[in-house]
Amino acid sequence: MEKTLERFFSEMRGRLKTAESMRALIARESSPDFNLLYALGIGEFHLSRLLARLLDPKAEHGQGSLFLHGFLELCRTPDDTREGGSVLPDLEPLNRVTVRLEHQTDRRRRIDILLRSGDGRGAIGIENKPWAGDQDNQLADYCRYLEGAFPGRWLLVYLVGDPERPIPVESERIRKVTYDELAKCLEATLGQIRSPIAAASTRQFLHYIEREFRGGWSLEAMTDAQQIIDAVTADPQHVEVAWRLVQARNQIIVALFDNLYHGLCRRLGPNFEVRPDRRRSPGETRFGYNIHQLGKNGAPVSVRSPRMGGVRMPRLFSRYSDRQNDSPRIWGS
Repeated sequence: MEKTLERFFSEMRGRLKTAESMRALIARESSPDFNLLYALGIGEFHLSRLLARLLDPKAEHGQGSLFLHGFLELCRTPDDTREGGSVLPDLEPLNRVTVRLEHQTDRRRRIDILLRSGDGRGAIGIENKPWAGDQDNQLADYCRYLEGAFPGRWLLVYLVGDPERPIPVESERIRKVTYDELAKCLEATLGQIRSPIAAASTRQFLHYIEREFRGGWSLEAMTDAQQIIDAVTADPQHVEVAWRLVQARNQIIVALFDNLYHGLCRRLGPNFEVRPDRRRSPGETRFGYNIHQLGKNGAPVSVRSPRMGGVRMPRLFSRYSDRQNDSPRIWGS
């Protein structure tokens, strides 16, 4: 079995090297994986800013209320078409809608995005939860605030990455929208976008959503997967090896994470502490490690952006990700 394993992995290395050459050729011609959003280390707040920019009819994209109109249709339900049954507030005329980021409530909470009608009487709040969990009573507080500020003329959109994620508060004025649904909404606008720059930016956003929330595979994952399949099916003994690897999958994952943990501790040194990140939302497949810099007394002094030598540094490592349909990697932001 040991010789079979060696032969299997030897062929795998050769095939993966071939796949790397194939990727370089494809990337040179079409750059299918190039996306500035990944290069910029985009996170939840950046996604909110990008979405707010698209929904703002006065923003630089120059397309007026095109994206806003599509988003409102996405939030509409059959009940909203019945006379006297609409919960969706009327924000017309859409060219007068104002868009605010991090709108502060009376309890010092912040609604990620607030769409407000021109007359100030109606509003739609958007709580963006691509990955993070909910704070205690967060949506309930938002509902109470919106009802006080816009009596009977408000809606709260719960924008989530995981379609199986439940709404923590039951209310007819909360609508769950997934990033998959948002992507379909944006795709429907592509043919109406007049500006090539705005169209290219929208496609970059769609590409990001495809990879992050719709199970889209990268060029690397697709070419590697095909080479692995070819290697497995090339020899009956390879099939046996692959099957045993599948059976040992969980133990292999544990061993890889243990190896990552000790490797991070060794490379970072005594001034940093690596802690497991066990915070998850229902149905979330992410897990990993957070890195803390330690102060003189051994207490963590910064989580998001540690200081090294008195210079504020970006968080280089935040989470080790093992997501379905993607290769494990360390996240940077």
